[in-house]
Amino acid sequence: MSLKTISPLIVMDPMQKRSFKIQMVEDDTETDENDFYQSLHRHSILHRLVLSRPLPRCLSLDTWYRIDLEVVNELGLPLKGERNASCCIHLMCELYVVDTDRGGLVRAPTSLNLSYRPLQIDGWDDSNALATTTTADEPGFHQSGQGGIEIKVSLASQQDARCMMQYTTKAKYLIRIASKSDSYQTVDVFPLTLGPLEFKKNRPYQQQQQRQQQNHYRQRSHHHHHQQQQQQQQQFKSFMPKSITPSVDTIGWNTGGDANVLRSETTYRLYSHGSLLEFGSGSKVEKAALLGRYFVVKEVWKMGTPGKIWDSALVLSDMFAKKIMQERTCLDGKHIVDLSAGTGCIGLLLGTLLRRLRPQHTCQLTLTDLPEALDLIRENHRLNVGHEPDPHIHIEKLCWGITRDAKQLIKKGGGGPDLILASDVLYDPKCFSALVDTLKALCVPGKTVIYLGYKRRGLKQEEEKLFFDLVNANFDITTVGTSHDHSLNHNGHHYDQGNEEEYQQPIGWEKDHGFMKRNHLTMDGRGWLGPAGTDSDIFDEARQEGKVIIYRLVKSV
Repeated sequence: MSLKTISPLIVMDPMQKRSFKIQMVEDDTETDENDFYQSLHRHSILHRLVLSRPLPRCLSLDTWYRIDLEVVNELGLPLKGERNASCCIHLMCELYVVDTDRGGLVRAPTSLNLSYRPLQIDGWDDSNALATTTTADEPGFHQSGQGGIEIKVSLASQQDARCMMQYTTKAKYLIRIASKSDSYQTVDVFPLTLGPLEFKKNRPYQQQQQRQQQNHYRQRSHHHHHQQQQQQQQQFKSFMPKSITPSVDTIGWNTGGDANVLRSETTYRLYSHGSLLEFGSGSKVEKAALLGRYFVVKEVWKMGTPGKIWDSALVLSDMFAKKIMQERTCLDGKHIVDLSAGTGCIGLLLGTLLRRLRPQHTCQLTLTDLPEALDLIRENHRLNVGHEPDPHIHIEKLCWGITRDAKQLIKKGGGGPDLILASDVLYDPKCFSALVDTLKALCVPGKTVIYLGYKRRGLKQEEEKLFFDLVNANFDITTVGTSHDHSLNHNGHHYDQGNEEEYQQPIGWEKDHGFMKRNHLTMDGRGWLGPAGTDSDIFDEARQEGKVIIYRLVKSV
């Protein structure tokens, strides 16, 4: 299916007092058997790594484990056609230990080594899926959206091994799998983090047999022959390590339940606070606060929309995190609402970053969503702050269109919010009216600025127009651009972002800290977005059409 070029759509309010252009992609009227599937893929830029087979939670040391992976888009759909055949990625692995006492994550201690290698291809593998019948030189994906990696964790030294084992077997670990971002890579992928994992010492099967025999002879004089047989069978079951169980367990095909295995429905994502250092002052305080520190988010895909990190959340959180690095006090005294927060990615990242850089900061963040989605936000909050909750972060129920929810939030926040961050909230046209009503109820003219992240997926042009018609009746709208493109103001005119004062007036926090910009120079290929945060991609059309647009909305006086 051919894709048409982007053309502007003029949206006007009923009173025709103002209009603005929205960059949209014209719908192609041509159809074929793959149109529906391709329409769900054509706006995908940043793909996801997911498990294609379960993995045991408890791993034996000095044992190779196979991790089968698949590349999917943000909707969870696998690659097909050209995208699948051209998918090439080299993978790497990193090991982290969960630091529950201080909150957050640190790298694994020097007592452990993590080794990884390519999948060892054999006769049981689906050669058509893996696109190769021989073991590759490096782990990853090779002309296929299905691939993987094999890992082994070992003690770094046998000195004082007993003490190290006592610590190692009690701790919880995470394994992060990411692309190497080298010239071999053809598809941008969001790294995958697996866990929490436990490690146990692996004893050779021969030693286990000897111990069973010794126990058997010690007990012979005290038990009948029939009892001896039962005890021997029981001992064999209890002593037998997983490393020598049938191979289906080694590759994660056991059926021990969610408590014993990791599955694709629940994953973690990791963001390195240290990747932000180059955007700050380079001070010792910043380095001490951020180096070796990580932000972790749990995803539960079976929850549906609230259980995933969507692309707009990545762009918004990355943009504001870099703003904080440039001006550490820019959010002091401000109240930020993360609207329909989902996993809590945006609000929690900003909150933990502020907490690390300036524990005495005075920013208040309120993360809202439907009641059934709040438990995941609370869990992600605990993952990043430990046992003591951050007093600057509040998690509240907010249902669109329910005025009392909005009033209650304003009351708890001591007034209308200064900033509202909304990512990928445009997906159901039936909810547009309720969403706009909530935005109107929360906003204070001359104070509140809304940053709304949107990426085209399944909405038609007329559905998009419906939302912006509703918004345009009560809000002035501009887009947040980069230093290399042009933004659009509410009069429908292009303007250079460096001269935006000609067309819009700063309000609220903008008077002190300026307009938000997606600085082209900060698209460094690291952080959340990785290489997808830069301009290079083999699917140039998909990048052009699938990019996230950030709209700036301010309520009309």
